[in-house]
Amino acid sequence: MLGGLSRISTVLNNNRTHSPASDIFISPGNVLFDTDRGKYRVSTSKAESILLSLQQMNIQALAVGPYDLAAGMDFLIRANAFFPHLLSLNIYSTTKTNSVFKPSIDINLDRITIKVIGITDPSAPLEPGFYYSDYNLLLSNLLDETPQSVFVILLSSLPVEKNFKLLDTYPKIDLLLSSDKDRYAIGPTIYNHSLISQSANRGRYVDLLQIQPGKKNQWATSNNGMVETVKRDIANLKQELKKAENKNKETTKLQDDTKDIQQIKKRIQRYEDELLQLTTADKANQGNTHIFEYTQILVDDSIPNHQAIEKILIGGQQ
Repeated sequence: MLGGLSRISTVLNNNRTHSPASDIFISPGNVLFDTDRGKYRVSTSKAESILLSLQQMNIQALAVGPYDLAAGMDFLIRANAFFPHLLSLNIYSTTKTNSVFKPSIDINLDRITIKVIGITDPSAPLEPGFYYSDYNLLLSNLLDETPQSVFVILLSSLPVEKNFKLLDTYPKIDLLLSSDKDRYAIGPTIYNHSLISQSANRGRYVDLLQIQPGKKNQWATSNNGMVETVKRDIANLKQELKKAENKNKETTKLQDDTKDIQQIKKRIQRYEDELLQLTTADKANQGNTHIFEYTQILVDDSIPNHQAIEKILIGGQQ
């Protein structure tokens, strides 16, 4: 995780628009501690360096997952003092009426307000003095207070089947990002009127999700990637056509070459018809649906380390 986080920072830096009105960086949790067959190996110095790195990377929300509780509540409460981005709707203290961590945050982007909510899977034990409150009741109350125009993102470490149940129950949830500790990564999937995606615990990939908000409770996949592919195919075919036409001027096999030219022209026309359909569909969806485009980037040794993040991480290992 430590070496990977430095490279992840490079990937994010290279793919951000660097506009506060366009970019958000959030995580559904389970990132602070290593796991070994379900048992925790706790190193708070490494966890602190991860939090400091995420702070440097301008993260806006990190939901508390079961693995993040490995060092106990005291550690997270101390960390919350210098890393005020921890979210948990349902972790409570017996001495306070409010949740220990912020239940949600509002992020104002260009022409849209986003509410990010964090839910902690209550499978990890808590020390005396802390308890899990009913996340269904809390979520219901919070969503009742949320205007319909707000784009709602839920960061959840609950098991995937419980996350699907939440989407069945609360249609106001537009996007659910899951960190179920027992599941592998799953790309964005449209479910009912919401979008759900599962991140892997300390995976080797960075998931980039581009969203053009539209009408609530409707989703569609962006055709941008397919459009670019079809454009490249058309360009390649036009080069092939030009070579065939030049060859036809120089050869005596006019009939065979003419037949090849006609076939290439037909293929170009089919691709141009497909391109028109794709671009027309995207234009029709704009403003009427939430449109998403998903990119998964492998974080390997070919990606350089981010120097500022690497310095923080090395300090945390000492």
